[in-house]
Amino acid sequence: MTATIAKAQKRHKADVSPDRPSTQKRSNLLAAASELFLAKGYDGVSLDEIIAAVGGSKTTIYSYFKGKEGVFVAAIGALCGEILAKLFRTKASSMPLREALQAIGQTYLDAVLSPRAIALQRLVTGEAYRFPEVGRIWFESGPAQTYQFLTDFFEERRRAGEIGSIDPRKTAVLFHDMLTYEIHLQMLLGIMAKPKRAVLADKVRSAIDVLLDGCKAI
Repeated sequence: MTATIAKAQKRHKADVSPDRPSTQKRSNLLAAASELFLAKGYDGVSLDEIIAAVGGSKTTIYSYFKGKEGVFVAAIGALCGEILAKLFRTKASSMPLREALQAIGQTYLDAVLSPRAIALQRLVTGEAYRFPEVGRIWFESGPAQTYQFLTDFFEERRRAGEIGSIDPRKTAVLFHDMLTYEIHLQMLLGIMAKPKRAVLADKVRSAIDVLLDGCKAI
């Protein structure tokens, strides 16, 4: 567990200015808490355990997050951003349409079907009823961000005349849901292991075929 937390802290340090020690402390607390919540769930983690991992005091945690629930909500948002970071760096704008969609689709599936992403969604699903803010943060930091990324992509390609007169938002949601629902649901339920990369690539190609054939018909 200590090695995992150390790696998480290293990931967070990249986004922290060296002249902001208080920000660094917050980042370290959040990184440690994220790993602990993923591994043990909300009830299995105490503030003392988070403090033991990085130092500090409960006063420090309350000053940043106002308590354990605040740490949890912040950790969910941070984990969503971490998981989707690679998708948002995809250099799809310079690719032909089909190639761009393939790159986006495979990058996204690699992200959301990773053990870390599956663990995060199980955690959120289990706690969202008790902490509605957790569900809202997860949706706004995860699916909503992906929908917007895809909406912007389809709007750009529509303006370029590469696809028909579509509704970019509806097309984004359809493409996203075609990619994720079947495999993602079975992995969440623990009845399927993550498919091999070739299987995922074929899944993306099938979704693209359906999408682009539909766009041609509009």
